[in-house]
Amino acid sequence: MTLSTPSLPKTKADTSYDSELMKLSHYQKYPNMIPWIGEYYSSFSPKIFVIGESHYLDKGDTYHHAAEDWYAGIPIEKRANKGWYSTREIIGSNVEKIANNGKWRLKSHSIYRNIDSALKEFIPALTYTPSAFTHIAFMNYFQRPAQVTGDSIKVTELDRKISYDVCLTVAKQLRPDLIVFTSSLAFRTAKKSGFINELADNGALVGAVPHPSCPWWYRKNKKGLTGKEKFKNYLDQGRGLFICFLFLFSNPFSRSIKMGGGIVYGFFHAF
Repeated sequence: MTLSTPSLPKTKADTSYDSELMKLSHYQKYPNMIPWIGEYYSSFSPKIFVIGESHYLDKGDTYHHAAEDWYAGIPIEKRANKGWYSTREIIGSNVEKIANNGKWRLKSHSIYRNIDSALKEFIPALTYTPSAFTHIAFMNYFQRPAQVTGDSIKVTELDRKISYDVCLTVAKQLRPDLIVFTSSLAFRTAKKSGFINELADNGALVGAVPHPSCPWWYRKNKKGLTGKEKFKNYLDQGRGLFICFLFLFSNPFSRSIKMGGGIVYGFFHAF
């Protein structure tokens, strides 16, 4: 199948990673699915990478239902709803709107609104920025829209393989300090695929919280924590990890300490 030359969404995102990311055949087929990377992501510490579940399409759309056809590449240039799974355009347009005193208004964007609000509430350095998304990276784990509008994707073996390959490549390029999954389905799938251990072995702090638009974001679990409070805990751990890292490399004595295990990185889960 011959596909047209891909064009990337035009936003104020950091595009310095795009040349490497666009080597992935999946992004050559679906450039609108390239991750959101805030313009201050690389210079902010800790570097925070949030991973959601999946996009979905409008009711009645079925061209994404067959996993084999989707990953082989379906021409999307004339698809009216390709913006529904354009990660960078969805976030970028809202970041620009918020900078001009706008808001995350759509109900389907409540995941972004709640993440944005929590980041600004829990990280003092982000309190007065119009949108915290200018300082983080975001993508969905599954690389195919869910079959049912507003519902979770029915995961196939091909979804597992492609999602693992794409997300691992992105993570290795972004080199985040903290990765937070906002989907239990995505987290469980990633864990079974070995994705979580791969990230932890490379020094990332990895955690998972309930979906920010579901009731458990505000409802306490058996341990007495809401999803939002879990999110705060991971942010605190990520910031503490960064301070520890700075101490190890700024203190002449501490440089002799062997780093590893729980000293420099850790793996935390929410289940």
